[in-house]
Amino acid sequence: MRRRAGDQALVTVLFTDIVGSTRIASELGDRRWRVLLSRHHRIVREELRRFAGREVDTAGDGFYAVFDEPSRAVRCACAVSDRVRELGIEIRAGLNIGETEAIGGKPGGVAVHAASRIMSLAGPAEVLVSSMVRDLMPGSGFTFEDRGAHELRDVAGTWQLSAVTAVDGARRKALLSAEEAANRRAEIEPPPLLQRRSGRIGAVAVGAVIAVVAALVVAPLATRGSPAGSASPGPTATRPGDRLVRIDAAKGKVVAAYDVGDHPTAVAFGEGSVWVANANDRTVTRVDPATGRTDTIHVPAIPNAIAAGAGAVWVGQGNAGVVSRIDPVLLTTETIDLGVGAGDHSLSIAVDDATDSVWVSTSTASFGGVPFKIGRIDPDTKTFSVVKTVIGDTFATLAAGSGSVWFASSEGSILRLDPRSGRTIWRGNLGKNYLASTVGNGSVWLGSALGRPGRDPVPAAGGAIRSIALATNSAGDTVSIGGATTGIAVLGQGVYASDILGFVHPYIASVVGNAIPVGGEATGIAAGQGFLWVSVNER
Repeated sequence: MRRRAGDQALVTVLFTDIVGSTRIASELGDRRWRVLLSRHHRIVREELRRFAGREVDTAGDGFYAVFDEPSRAVRCACAVSDRVRELGIEIRAGLNIGETEAIGGKPGGVAVHAASRIMSLAGPAEVLVSSMVRDLMPGSGFTFEDRGAHELRDVAGTWQLSAVTAVDGARRKALLSAEEAANRRAEIEPPPLLQRRSGRIGAVAVGAVIAVVAALVVAPLATRGSPAGSASPGPTATRPGDRLVRIDAAKGKVVAAYDVGDHPTAVAFGEGSVWVANANDRTVTRVDPATGRTDTIHVPAIPNAIAAGAGAVWVGQGNAGVVSRIDPVLLTTETIDLGVGAGDHSLSIAVDDATDSVWVSTSTASFGGVPFKIGRIDPDTKTFSVVKTVIGDTFATLAAGSGSVWFASSEGSILRLDPRSGRTIWRGNLGKNYLASTVGNGSVWLGSALGRPGRDPVPAAGGAIRSIALATNSAGDTVSIGGATTGIAVLGQGVYASDILGFVHPYIASVVGNAIPVGGEATGIAAGQGFLWVSVNER
């Protein structure tokens, strides 16, 4: 449940902290307390990724996060509360929902203050929610117990609070006994100092060897990508090779690069990470935007489309007619059959954030003038159901967001669907070959090229973007950029299009800004955590 107006947003706010942290820190001592805190932070962040929460701030032993859906926020708080008991600790949590506004780059306002005050009233393992959160979740699987009316410090009015006592019919676990909690904390020990120091020395020594080898061996092979499955603790230097690059839009330049698999084809941001689909080695690379760490996930066929949301990452493999669902925490995969069989199918995926619905379009053959199936994947049953069949032309792109779903074919036909019913609520034809799309800033944005994909050579020029307003379905002017558009992303008030010539084109306040070079072929673009993320295939 998210509604944006300018810098305002309707979100669910979650605050947590460790109960009795000062006493526990004194009991454990500095070194052991740091180990416990590190493990606590890891658990919280894993659950935030699992339930699509966004970490806003961390101070000491407390977390501040926001969610688009209140049910996910409550489930996240309960999951964290259960898991941290393995450390011999309890947390308290407070949740509220309301309008926030950007203050110093972070969501702020009365709704945020109220959530913090609600948390301060919670007891050990208690998840307290405001009446607004409770009232917005009828039938969501939670049982609540009334905690009465309270006045919150520095917040006007009287607030009715409730505690979550059961999730999906299962009562929440009882508190650890003091003895059991102490026993679990007693097991927390940092590595011996000698081991930690020698480990650092070893890493430096290995790094020195790698540097020498790189100078002698890697330099002559500078145009080759890294081996598939390589992991990195942080960003690599910007260099030739298949990669993911991070762009600081305000500075208009690439600020970091990360190793990915062989021939990246698409990129998505969501569930707390950046996800890159790699065609030649049939992998997906997960990049942690906070640390730069990479993980490799294998999928059964060639990935050519990717989207993140609704609690998972969705990877389309047109040649096999399947979609893989990746668990963003466990990194396990499940395969969903789209019922079109093997073949050179055009396939596109999008997730509507307003309804948490996953949408797929796929052609039923590999040539023009053939039917496209448009349908939904049920996130719970992992099954695909067709909503509509339309005639397209070779390629199509799918976009979703703000309670709308858009299908655009390379022949220029466009459909707008209602994500709840699947009913067509608008159709048109703007006469362009649409290859990429996204929803943001009150519009759907379509990227195109002059040539006909699959029939004509990819044009060196002729790329363009165009918007259709969500409120009126009225089309804006065609805006020319560089080569064929490979992706579009919305960041702040700007729209950014990647092209096959290796550039990102900013479009801000109706003006096309200076192109940002990324090298190679920019095969896709996504926005997240204040940056642009571009997958680059080194030609």
